[in-house]
Amino acid sequence: RNVRVRSEKQRRTRTEHQPTTDRKAILRSRKITARVLNAIGPALRASGFDIIWPFPVGLYNKTVVAGNPTRLTPLPTFSAGDNTLALLLGNSKSLWPKFHRAYIRNKAIQNCPSPLDLGYVQPALTKIFHRLLSIKLPSLEARLDLRFAHETDPNRLVAFAQLAQETGLAQLCPSTKLSVHPLLGPWLSYRAIAILDMECCSQEESNHVATFRELDGFESLLWGWSPSGEIFATAAVSACNFADQMELQEDSSWQWGKPALMLYGPEAISKLKSKIDKVVAVGISGGTDTNGSRDSEGKSALSRNSKAWVDIRRSVANEVDMFQQLPEHTSQWEYCIDHLVYHYDRNRDVFQL
Repeated sequence: RNVRVRSEKQRRTRTEHQPTTDRKAILRSRKITARVLNAIGPALRASGFDIIWPFPVGLYNKTVVAGNPTRLTPLPTFSAGDNTLALLLGNSKSLWPKFHRAYIRNKAIQNCPSPLDLGYVQPALTKIFHRLLSIKLPSLEARLDLRFAHETDPNRLVAFAQLAQETGLAQLCPSTKLSVHPLLGPWLSYRAIAILDMECCSQEESNHVATFRELDGFESLLWGWSPSGEIFATAAVSACNFADQMELQEDSSWQWGKPALMLYGPEAISKLKSKIDKVVAVGISGGTDTNGSRDSEGKSALSRNSKAWVDIRRSVANEVDMFQQLPEHTSQWEYCIDHLVYHYDRNRDVFQL
């Protein structure tokens, strides 16, 4: 009897704290989100897009857009309203070998004025999502809006770093304006958001990854989510053999749909700002001097200008490592030298055709 009383009390307590949302609708939205991610995840990862972060469109509109209404326009909400499903898509260092191989093999990419953005990212993501809706999930009959980070149309601009900050994917460093991820540090890039005419699980009901337990092999698919119900960047640990050498802080306040937390001490902000001020003071701006594209041995090398900005990025990574007490932890995710040279100097010599 005592057990029964405690159980009834627990049920009453849980009910009191639950939002008055239709439970069937919540379960349906969870299954839809999981179904989409299961269907599209392998293709995205195979193309180098290993950051896949679901969020309800209303969360972006109510936080990021509301804070800057003159520069940003709200994302479309389709039939699901504020709970319309959107995916923030990006990459770690895994994109470079995929893109490099495609560049070598594809004349159209080589002839493109912007090989990475217009020659690879945009066609690849467009193909993947149209295939998702026309072949894998035709029954959903969903509308699609893909918005890319390289777009310049004022009506389609998306504040990607602020979006990542508000949804709990990565913290926005106030000094450098770089996104900082618990596992990847500053070594990540955003490529697009995909808005689907489907219902995303609501923010109130999904503070933990338990929402997505329906996902198959999720731990090797998605950065930032953990099937155990914690929200840390431990999702790829099993695939990358880091389990024995790292223990990220398990802070339950890192929650999906909640703003990301600090990943370094407050003193780091002024330290990083000082470094940036020194770079700006001597007139260095990335991507203007490409004379250093080869070192004395003929290998790829950053120009003097770009090296200064890469050093700042490395400083951010170092601050994260010290704060988490994990020496050289994020350096394992630093972009390779060819990736850095192309990213900062836009030098195509790295492809050595």
